Amino acid sequence: MATASAALDKSSPPVHRRAATAAARRCKRVMDATPSRLALRRVRLELASARAQVAELLDTAPVGYLCLDTQGRIEDVNPAGAALLATPADRLLGRTFTPMLDAAHQDEWRELLARVGVSGGSGHMEAALRRPDGESVDILISTQRAAGLAGPPVLRATLTNITHRRLAEADRRIAEWAVQGREAERRHLAHALHERLGQGLSALKMDLTTPLATSGLRLSVDRVHALLAMLDELIATVRRLAAELGPLMLDDLGLGAAMDWLARDSSRRLAVEVALDLPAEELALDDRTSAAMYRIMQESLCHLTPRAGARDIQITMKQDAGGIVLNVLTDRTGQDEQAEQPLHDWVHLLGGRLKIEECTDGRRKITIVVPRSPVR
Repeated sequence: MATASAALDKSSPPVHRRAATAAARRCKRVMDATPSRLALRRVRLELASARAQVAELLDTAPVGYLCLDTQGRIEDVNPAGAALLATPADRLLGRTFTPMLDAAHQDEWRELLARVGVSGGSGHMEAALRRPDGESVDILISTQRAAGLAGPPVLRATLTNITHRRLAEADRRIAEWAVQGREAERRHLAHALHERLGQGLSALKMDLTTPLATSGLRLSVDRVHALLAMLDELIATVRRLAAELGPLMLDDLGLGAAMDWLARDSSRRLAVEVALDLPAEELALDDRTSAAMYRIMQESLCHLTPRAGARDIQITMKQDAGGIVLNVLTDRTGQDEQAEQPLHDWVHLLGGRLKIEECTDGRRKITIVVPRSPVR
């Protein structure tokens, strides 16, 4: 049979033999390539499945994911990221991420963006996010450079909401202060009672009893006035100690009167000029917010004592659509993070915002915004 086929092949025209040979070669190539094509198709299917799984993970992730170009413009965002930014995803595409951050953190973000975009690697920073509704959200930004699918590299950014963590940290610090503060107040009260009240009352008793025990001479008018002045000073000391331990005036007369007394007393005791500008009408605040605003002003004055360099302090409080705004303007310059931490924690406890900035005229401005309905 093979001989017959060979004979048939030899008897076939040359053109037919060449066509048959070419067809056989093509058939062999197809048969040889079939396993490779099947393998390639299998890889493509697996890749598509993996991409679908990653997309599902990003869509359901509890943290925000942004894809940025090297200029910081948003190319893609997952649902959690859009919710965190309080803006629909389609309205975020093409927008620059930098203006969405608080002004105090924008320069740090630009430096991180440039460093990661040029040298690669990864970077992290904490910042305050400004939502369109004016709400502030504390976030942790983690970013790294990745290769683009077709073009220049892109930056992947992860946004994690750390507001509750910050509030928890503030609560722990304030609880620690409460313990330390009570102990300091006890020491302060004991010292004041011993040094001022104890010694003053002892001297008053001696002045009253000595003339009577000697010759029965009556006290002179000048001496009586001196004793009355000493009594007035002792009474003022008692009132000041009571006000420092618990501002009763806050309960009796309201926040405005308590802040006015605190400003005048601080001006007298600390030898500084304290100018206070309050609304004409008393603000309708709950007890918790009123007490917190009083303590915030108290901390601000302690933060700006003469030892820190302040000699002139201007305080204004007003109410606007964003909440209660307290502005403190002082001639003090320089930064003391340890002294400023109590202010940060009080403001965080109320869910507010704190901004400390150096003015062009060399003065320092502290701006505190507290919502009318504080976070509980």
